[in-house]
Amino acid sequence: MRRAKKSLYAAALFSLTVTGPAGAMDSADYGEFQKLMQTPLQTVTEKAEAVFVKKYPQPATGSARLDKEYQHGPCSTEFDFNNASINIAYCIAGKKPELLAGYPCYNPVCEQMGFANLAGCFFTNGKAGDYSLHASTIDTCIREAILIFLWDDMGASNGEITGALRFLFDPSVHETNPISP
Repeated sequence: MRRAKKSLYAAALFSLTVTGPAGAMDSADYGEFQKLMQTPLQTVTEKAEAVFVKKYPQPATGSARLDKEYQHGPCSTEFDFNNASINIAYCIAGKKPELLAGYPCYNPVCEQMGFANLAGCFFTNGKAGDYSLHASTIDTCIREAILIFLWDDMGASNGEITGALRFLFDPSVHETNPISP
């Protein structure tokens, strides 16, 4: 039953994105776009890290200091949380703060704290470069950042990404309304 419900939701989202405004994704990319919605965090983390390393390769300087920094992943040791998902989410925030600033965080805690957007979860007062540890404790922030990065890399439009985020994380989308007689 649960699998059928997820398939129905995925089909509904696909219908909304296909009939919406034209984006940069071609129809072949929609399957991958939807598949990422149901992919476990560890797998999307691995995909995001591969894309990140390709887009932002580590410097080939031979510097012992830089070599030591990059032994912990694609970013510096500044993001060594001993959790690959948290590390890559902070790497994404560091390189693409404007991307994360374009989307809300759907975690109620973040909303209660008054964060204007997802970048606010990663940066103190939303100021890029002034890192906050807040997002490292909230799975929603981490997953959103990784998915947004991957979808953006695929060429998904802002509307497609927003629709998918709402589908995945916005509790009001999944509220059931009782049927009145």
